[in-house]
Amino acid sequence: MSTRCNIGFYKATPKQKDLLTPEALLYKHSDGYQENMLPLLTDFLKRFNVVRGLEDIEYASAHTLVHIVNSQNGEMKKWTEEQGREYREDFCGFGICKPEFLHWDIEYFYAISPEHLQVYAVNMPYDAKKMLSKHFTLLDTIKLK
Repeated sequence: MSTRCNIGFYKATPKQKDLLTPEALLYKHSDGYQENMLPLLTDFLKRFNVVRGLEDIEYASAHTLVHIVNSQNGEMKKWTEEQGREYREDFCGFGICKPEFLHWDIEYFYAISPEHLQVYAVNMPYDAKKMLSKHFTLLDTIKLK
């Protein structure tokens, strides 16, 4: 089973009740756990914040998606070739979502603002009618400035 996550972008560090209304929203189908995502995101976001500024949500979300796709596809290419197989890009696993459409089956949520990267565990019961902020548990906060 894949470890799915959403990555939300905000103008300011969101409070729990604001998590459901990001300005931009990305989706990652697998390897969304902290041990994979924090090394992938932290240095990149700090660098982007210095050079361009995470206040520019359109550019920040677009370049974050490109960074994630390039990193993950590079790892997949290396692994495939080590297995003696030819790498073939499948164009799966990543996406841009409508900001109001958080995936119901995500296990992690990453909230990005100019000040912080917040990591949340998400536990939405299968019988829940919709995602609520009470389904998010803050695990970690990383300063980006």
